[in-house]
Amino acid sequence: MSVDLNTTANDAAPVQGELLEAESNPLTLSLQVFVGEFGDELLDSLNRANPPVYAGQAQAQRQLVVASLKRKLFQAQAEVVHAAAELLVDQGERAAIVNGEMGCGKVRRIGA
Repeated sequence: MSVDLNTTANDAAPVQGELLEAESNPLTLSLQVFVGEFGDELLDSLNRANPPVYAGQAQAQRQLVVASLKRKLFQAQAEVVHAAAELLVDQGERAAIVNGEMGCGKVRRIGA
C-alpha cells in the first residue's frame, strides 16, 4: 500500500452535503426503517439476554422508605429508585446506571 504525501486536506475534504446523500445501494436502510422492520425481534433478543429485574411492583418496605424522604419524589423518580434498589440490593449488583435528561432529578434519585 502506498501513501501519497502530497495530498492536502483540501484535496481529501468531502464536498458539502456529500456525507448526507444516501447511496442507491439496495442494502442500505435508514435507522427508522431498520427499527421498524426488526425492532420487535431486537427487543425480544435484548430481553432474553438481559431479563428485566424490576417489573413495576415495589416492595412495601421500600415504599415506606421512599414515602418518608424529606424531599418527595415524583412517581417516575420513585420507580427508578425501586428499580435501582432491586438491582443493587436484591440482585447484588455493584452499580446501577441511571440515564435521563438534564433537570429530571437524577441526583435526587441517587440520594434516595
